[in-house]
Amino acid sequence: MNEDHRLNRVLLESGLFARRYRTGSGCEGVVVDGSCVPFLIEEFVSLAATEIVIPSSAFEAAFVGRLPEKLQRRVKVVDVTDTEKQRIAIAQPLAEEFGVEIVPMGLYYAKHVPEDIAAALGGLYFALDHFLIGLRYQVQIDINLQHLRESVNKLLGVSRNPQARANLAILAGILRTYNSLPFDSFELRAQPADRLLGLFEEFLADETYRHISNNCYMLGFPERFQRARDMLSRLTRQLVRKPLFKPLLTLASRVVTAATGLPEVNSDLGTALMGRKYLPPVISMEGIIEKAGRAWRAAEPDFIHWSGKKYDVIDWEEQKRLDASEDE
Repeated sequence: MNEDHRLNRVLLESGLFARRYRTGSGCEGVVVDGSCVPFLIEEFVSLAATEIVIPSSAFEAAFVGRLPEKLQRRVKVVDVTDTEKQRIAIAQPLAEEFGVEIVPMGLYYAKHVPEDIAAALGGLYFALDHFLIGLRYQVQIDINLQHLRESVNKLLGVSRNPQARANLAILAGILRTYNSLPFDSFELRAQPADRLLGLFEEFLADETYRHISNNCYMLGFPERFQRARDMLSRLTRQLVRKPLFKPLLTLASRVVTAATGLPEVNSDLGTALMGRKYLPPVISMEGIIEKAGRAWRAAEPDFIHWSGKKYDVIDWEEQKRLDASEDE
């Protein structure tokens, strides 16, 4: 395994921001604006990420070719063909039992399914998408783990399909190993947008930052979790004290939900999931995305469409006024 693969990588949630547009005929709509991507860099630095991972199925993958060349090298689009097959294989026995069809965009309820069961099926199926990508590519993810646990437990209580129950029991065993614990981290103070990419490169070249990134990656290995957490406390303080970074960083505390033990596996599915003894750490990126959005709106960058297509986006002053009125 090369050195870069032992550094922290983060799966990008569907977090790109949209601009409003208005056509000459008066029709209005929203369109995703790729100009927000560089503003996410500031937040991914705070996660000690060295690479941003995007599923090939995600809409955001189309924007990679429009990014600055240096940033393109730090964005990896990963093939999700195998993880999608795995997700379908796990969910198929449940789908057959409850009369649900798995379709390209999700689940189709061909007959009435009680609301609580339908919610649990959806909670399981959609959370498995990023969980399995995190497992396969060893990347940090952001999913609602508690909701996934509740979905699995609900379905275990109602399913009578032996294969479905076996799959659910394996997932329940894995999820029981996850615990939420604080760890020492840092935040990057607000920076001008045109400086962010250069700063990212400076952090990536710093040995202490790379050691922090390595230990963030190690949080995904239950047998190494506690040592990695202890090392992060010491290394974070070293980084923040460095003359180059001291004006840029502040100490912070984050919460990671990670596996602190390995479940027993005695099935083909368990072996497939746990073969590399890695379970993806979960760190909420909700606040991170919100902060990046505020910086993006404040900077008012020019609109970027993934295809280069021109849109008559409304000016920023009107955009902000309409956004504010919706928040009231």
